Amino acid sequence: MTQAVSELQQAWIQAITDRFRELKPRYNSEETSLEEKRQIAGDLRRLEAVSRAIRYDHAQRGVCIECGEAIPEARMQASPCTGWCLTCAAQQPTDGRGAGGGGSGGAGGLDFYDKT
Repeated sequence: MTQAVSELQQAWIQAITDRFRELKPRYNSEETSLEEKRQIAGDLRRLEAVSRAIRYDHAQRGVCIECGEAIPEARMQASPCTGWCLTCAAQQPTDGRGAGGGGSGGAGGLDFYDKT
């Protein structure tokens, strides 16, 4: 059962990542209206919330989202809500501002790729 849940959560993470990558350029486009930007920002915040919930669930179980291996206890103590082991965290994409995506301030500052 745990393997099936992990696979389902991994599929959700991939779907969220794909949707995030689709929405982000539209949000940053000068041609996008203010109203559409507000809608996109809301969508991005909801995607971030789902992503955080999945990462939190994995962290509570101490299982890496990517490889399924146990997250070392020292990493769990340093960052209790991490969803990735150190190896997989280093391989995750960022949004161009380094690991973690730069905080959670609005659509431009989502920490969707937060790997801490």
